[in-house]
Amino acid sequence: GTVRTHTIDHITLHHQGEPFKPGTDTRAYLRNLQKWSRNTKKWADIPYHYVIDLDGNTYEGRNIGFAGDTNTTYDPKGHALIEVVGNFEEVKPNQKQLDAVVDLMALLAKKHKVPFERIRGHKDYTETLCPGEHLYHYLENGYFSKRVAERLKAAQ
Repeated sequence: GTVRTHTIDHITLHHQGEPFKPGTDTRAYLRNLQKWSRNTKKWADIPYHYVIDLDGNTYEGRNIGFAGDTNTTYDPKGHALIEVVGNFEEVKPNQKQLDAVVDLMALLAKKHKVPFERIRGHKDYTETLCPGEHLYHYLENGYFSKRVAERLKAAQ
């Protein structure tokens, strides 16, 4: 697949869209995702820059210097893509996952000077359920923006 360099000016939240059972080996999941991305989709790598597992561990996916990929119609160039494992149409994110999203969003917002109004969900850019109703709720009600703002203020 072609690799496009880009400058981050958005942070966009995705979900895996499939159930992720406790005890699943996240590294094996990432290897399978990478294999599928390269062999089936002909993409350069995992489509997301970061993946957050059930325990709130954050894994680096695609190098942040290169635009991600999507199965939908929006162009993710300029977007830092965060995927949280699970299907949030069916389940709710746990507190470890929410904390990890906040930590990562705060880090990315500070490093790339991304304004709060550009921290959004996949469904804000195209027809999709992603990142799922129960995770999107935290974007919609201001939880992520508020927590990220608190982190950035505390870090000054």
